[in-house]
Amino acid sequence: MKANALMRFILSGNRSLEEFAALLARISLGVFFAISGGNKLLVASQYKLMYETIVGAGILFPHVMAYFVSSVEFVCGCLLIIGLLSSLCCMAFIIDMIVAITTVQLATITKGLSFIDWLDDFLYLPEVMYIIVFIWLISSGPGRLSVDHWITVRSGLLDGVSADQQDTQAVGSRGRAVRRPRRRLHVAAPGDHGSSK
Repeated sequence: MKANALMRFILSGNRSLEEFAALLARISLGVFFAISGGNKLLVASQYKLMYETIVGAGILFPHVMAYFVSSVEFVCGCLLIIGLLSSLCCMAFIIDMIVAITTVQLATITKGLSFIDWLDDFLYLPEVMYIIVFIWLISSGPGRLSVDHWITVRSGLLDGVSADQQDTQAVGSRGRAVRRPRRRLHVAAPGDHGSSK
């Protein structure tokens, strides 16, 4: 049995560890972006660096965008830590990372590389890894230790069958219960076999 369990773990992993992995990824990225965004908002040198990066990328309204991006990182990072609106925050971060890749990071990759070397450098970008993790968090959910999970349980959205499905099943069962007696009554009704077609 132990050998079978080991082989199952090697081949299929352990789904019970997914809860811990999602918690670790969510809190780690939340803390990282909350600190990053907070520093850009509160530390003058960090804000100046952010502003210069946006100006260099040619993005319109650099002052407004510097505060906006920094605020998104700080607010969404804090929300990720507690697990509130996690999927929405992940989508906001994905958009942020895509903009960062297309406006800044692609220019850092050496020109004239072969496709394999270019792909290697592209996948090495931290923003690409962040996007992959955020997509995984959206797919797996924030985990049980999150405000989102608590709200989902309290609102009854975690049930295997939704309220609409329950109503549909109830109507269907009533419909079947009505139809079955009709078939039985029709078969058992006297005089049916003598009636004309």
